[in-house]
Amino acid sequence: MVEEMLNYLQKCPIKVLSSAEWSEQEGLLIVPAYNLLEMLEEVCEEYDTLSDFVQQQRQDMQNISMEDIWRKIGKSNLFHLELELSEKSFEEIYQLSSSHTINESLLDEAYKESHVSSFIVEEEWINERNEYEEGQVIVMTLPKEKAFEAALWMPMGGFNECPLPLYQAIIMKHWQEQYGAKPVAVTQDSWILKAEKKPTTFEEALQLAKEHVLYCQYVLEAFSTIGEYADYLMKEPVWYFWWD
Repeated sequence: MVEEMLNYLQKCPIKVLSSAEWSEQEGLLIVPAYNLLEMLEEVCEEYDTLSDFVQQQRQDMQNISMEDIWRKIGKSNLFHLELELSEKSFEEIYQLSSSHTINESLLDEAYKESHVSSFIVEEEWINERNEYEEGQVIVMTLPKEKAFEAALWMPMGGFNECPLPLYQAIIMKHWQEQYGAKPVAVTQDSWILKAEKKPTTFEEALQLAKEHVLYCQYVLEAFSTIGEYADYLMKEPVWYFWWD
């Protein structure tokens, strides 16, 4: 499986390591899985190469605003309602989406102190998700200023509530510009990002928390409310997103 994935990723600066050898300094951790291989295959069936796909997505990124991305994700989250969101603000989209997808008790925006520590990518966690029988992982290194393009080079997304790779790249670029957030690891159903900067006020943190929730509703799983998650974002740099 790793050999097949490497064939698609041959234009990328990559290497293969054991899970024990990987560290954040090595580069983006890609945990091999058959679903990831399938996503690469699907992209390369539509485009001649992964590089062609990335180049087209780069062009498409120039024509979509953050406001449009939130509307597209909101519409996807609320597809069963067939709502028109073209004139809706981010806050209106968040309120509509969250009220239909998240338990009301989790949406309490009042400040609540968080005691949750940052997630740490450990060897055991990697091995539990690694579907390559020899236990090796793929490591990709991208220029720091292009870290958000990881969502294109490893196009994990477009299933269930998980946004399309294009949408994810635009969102990650937005967070990279705001907080220096960069992807640290990707599995068949999750992205882990690490931010260089944190929100400095609770209001700013709450806004970021809402963006996270709209992007990935499961981000609140370890928290009792979004207010608690906002406090977490002021204290901890690691953002863990996963989709069912």
